[in-house]
Amino acid sequence: MQDLSEVDSCDICTETYDGNLRPHSLPCGHTICSCCITNSIDDGILKCPHCQKSHTASSVDDFPVNYRMESIILILKGAQKGTIPRASAQSESRSLKSRALIIVGEQRDSLRSILKVTESVRSDVDTYRNHLQEQKDVLTELNAKISDILSQIEEIALQIDSEDNQTEEQLQEGKELERNAVSYLRELEDLTRVNDLVTPSEDLEKICKTLDKWNTECTARFPSVQMISNLDKITRATETALNVISKTYEDAAPSEVPEHVDPALTIMEKIQKITGGAYLSLNRLKSMSPFVKSLLERGKVYAIQNKDGFMRSARITKQDNKCYLHYLQNEEITQHVYVVKHSDVVDSLNTDSIVAFLDLEWDGSVRGRVHINLSPDTPLAKHFWTLCTGHLGPSYALTKFLSVKNKGHQTSERVEGGDYENNNGTGGAPLFAGLKVKDDIYERRKVVGRVTANHGVNDGPKSAQFRIYTGTKEGKTAEGIYGHVQDGLDVVREAVKLNDVSKVTIVDCGVVLPF
Repeated sequence: MQDLSEVDSCDICTETYDGNLRPHSLPCGHTICSCCITNSIDDGILKCPHCQKSHTASSVDDFPVNYRMESIILILKGAQKGTIPRASAQSESRSLKSRALIIVGEQRDSLRSILKVTESVRSDVDTYRNHLQEQKDVLTELNAKISDILSQIEEIALQIDSEDNQTEEQLQEGKELERNAVSYLRELEDLTRVNDLVTPSEDLEKICKTLDKWNTECTARFPSVQMISNLDKITRATETALNVISKTYEDAAPSEVPEHVDPALTIMEKIQKITGGAYLSLNRLKSMSPFVKSLLERGKVYAIQNKDGFMRSARITKQDNKCYLHYLQNEEITQHVYVVKHSDVVDSLNTDSIVAFLDLEWDGSVRGRVHINLSPDTPLAKHFWTLCTGHLGPSYALTKFLSVKNKGHQTSERVEGGDYENNNGTGGAPLFAGLKVKDDIYERRKVVGRVTANHGVNDGPKSAQFRIYTGTKEGKTAEGIYGHVQDGLDVVREAVKLNDVSKVTIVDCGVVLPF
């Protein structure tokens, strides 16, 4: 039988393995103790003391425990102690079994842990594969567009060839006519005597008419207006596109491929680290492909507004199967993300069915999100969602609720807010004109959860302020109703119950995107 001393201690430090000092297997196949591993790791690298092969490591936990070796050690210990008294042997057997059960439990936990990591890695690889497929689709689309441009160039090239052939034919004909005319002219110049002068012949008249006809045909026929116009368009467009591509590539050139990417990052995080993020077209955003969804769910998509050299950004997220455009903030993007033009996103909104949202916070925690369905394409509704997105500058973000009116009344209880200027009820100037509450375009029925303008707005200094009615019953009629709470009215009602409603802050706002 194998000597226990050959396996129960570390080959490097010769210390005996126990519950604290355990054997760990390296990828190269050698086994050393946990203490030697810890002492040998230098700057994220462990060199095997046996074969000198390097392994990436940050701690001893990067290498699995050699459970088979521990089991063998237990068996050998049991065999060596087989001569001890029966009672002691039974006790030792129970101890060995207990230790074996512990090892089995550790093996089970280790396997579960590895399976969990494997599941995460598999999901990451699956996301990466979806990304690759999407990139293939993008390249296919680009290739189709480039092929279309090349087809147009080839078509124009054929038109140029045809035009060239026609000009060659015209030139040959013109040269022949010119030779005949010159020859006849010389004959006329050779006439020196009066008796030689004759009445102009029919040949001369024919030559002149032929030359005149050729001149007229050439000036009328050339150039081909359609061909020259198409040539100019495709040349300008192609040269402009190539210049943009060349400049973009040159600008991106200094961004060298990193020599080392943190292995702790996910596959998609590594891609973003390498590429530094990328522009996302509106169509790609609308596609809601698995890759785009993963970006949205991880907060990696922003809408960018660049106005007069001043950059602002707005998050685009996906929650509960809804895609949200959050309000613009005065922050430049520093992390590796994907960006889309803010104006493209705003232009994609369907003004006939816009849903805005407000996130309410009090006592240090966000209590919920309020979705507000706005009336179709009305000035007050547009004014409201404009202040939710902040794309004209100001927004409702970080403003407080101002007051509660008719508290406890079943139809007229309401909360007021929207003073983006002073946050105390004295401000809230309109961003544009035309906010007349008496216009017939607004709904008048007092539905539960209705959203209205403050009375007497009419382009006044408080036009941005709004009211949300929280009563439990409908009323008769009212002016300036431009929306109603779609969901989240319970959150507003909880806010109304507070002794001081000014503690409620709109910490976030924006609109629901239609894709």
